[in-house]
Amino acid sequence: MAGCRTDCVEKPFSIGFQKFGRFVGRHPWWFFIGPLVISTALGTGFYFLEDMEANNIEDQFTPVNGPAKLERKFVEENFPLNNSVYSNQRLYTMGEFASFIAVSRAPNIFTDGAIKEILSLDKKSLNFITVTHSTSLSRQVEFEANTRDVIPLFSITYVIAIVFSIVSCLRFDCVRNKVWVATFGVLSAGLAVLSAFGMMLHIGVPFVMTVANSPFLILGIGVDDMFILISCWQQTNVHARVEDRLADTYKEAAISITITTLTDVLAFYIGLMTPFRSVQSFCLYTSTAILFCFLYSITFFGAFLVLNGRRENSNKHWLTCKEVPEDCPVGRSKWYNLCCVGGAYDRHTGAEEVQPMNHFFKKHYGPFLVKPWTKVCVILLYSVYLTISIYGCFQIQEGIDLRNLAADDSYVNRSKVNQLKGEAWYLSSTGSCHARQDKTRTDMVHGRLC
Repeated sequence: MAGCRTDCVEKPFSIGFQKFGRFVGRHPWWFFIGPLVISTALGTGFYFLEDMEANNIEDQFTPVNGPAKLERKFVEENFPLNNSVYSNQRLYTMGEFASFIAVSRAPNIFTDGAIKEILSLDKKSLNFITVTHSTSLSRQVEFEANTRDVIPLFSITYVIAIVFSIVSCLRFDCVRNKVWVATFGVLSAGLAVLSAFGMMLHIGVPFVMTVANSPFLILGIGVDDMFILISCWQQTNVHARVEDRLADTYKEAAISITITTLTDVLAFYIGLMTPFRSVQSFCLYTSTAILFCFLYSITFFGAFLVLNGRRENSNKHWLTCKEVPEDCPVGRSKWYNLCCVGGAYDRHTGAEEVQPMNHFFKKHYGPFLVKPWTKVCVILLYSVYLTISIYGCFQIQEGIDLRNLAADDSYVNRSKVNQLKGEAWYLSSTGSCHARQDKTRTDMVHGRLC
């Protein structure tokens, strides 16, 4: 067992990335400008975004070869529709029609006041009945309108994630500050989304609303790769050449982010086997973006690490790029020492000084986890978590309620949020709106749109 090797795969990869890191370190501008040019070229695919939007509910959110579609095809072939006699219950598809229902505010709808209002629904004020409506396009229109309501929430989430990523790399050393590094790390993830989405749009892959969730995942993966690379960079010798520092960084970090990328891409490519077109589009866009995110992390972001490392080697300020002293001159204030003095490093290891958060995990959290009673608590908590998760898996119900695709306050969802004294609202399979009171269903009026 002493001669057994377990790094037969990892070692060649590490050596290969080390050589690639040294090459990037010697030619940083190639790898910095290259992704910008590629992203600009591929980003022109967004010109076709409006044409490639595909949010049809039936086409995107139902199985491609679902039994219902096969049965409908059989009915269409054997029971042709007679357009001279209209009935929304005989339509093969949603059709084009409008429905409305009048519900009495009183227990009995057969009163003089209610009957008069039913016969004159064009009046502005109705005292005896409540009227609601739906059309064959209601769910589709409300689904597309839901996008406008979701976008502001995503914007807030993106801002919070980006600010957190940049602030986490803030240093009080004006030379070792990694604010610009974090900024370009986030930009690297943005370029990956731009390139991947643009390329998919050029190819002609439909853009479904679910794909709008993908950039947040890519941002998380890109930021995670960024933190790993920065952490390994900080452990290199600050006096070494920048190409050697990047080579050592890639040797330690690249294999980690490569494995993460491969597992993520494999998971999303497996999702292409699903019969739902919306899921297929989401998986294809996301997996492609993850690949671009990986490529840009080891090219664009690595190149900027080199450029920033050159600034650090010259002991220049992170904001003004002017050279600053390593030690505070005699007689200067603490504010001057904080803002205009930098370049500190660990004199024993030659690496950058350990950050407070790293110190906490190394000196306190790590030793806390290896204590016997802590291990027992962790195992018990994980067992409880695993038990609850397994139970939850058995409670999953397959299927989709199409009303959930609309906003909660949409008139399509009144069946859920507006229970009027026992009347149960629901949406029929044809899209018409009905009310049920005392186990009796009443379809009031159906009119076809010409």
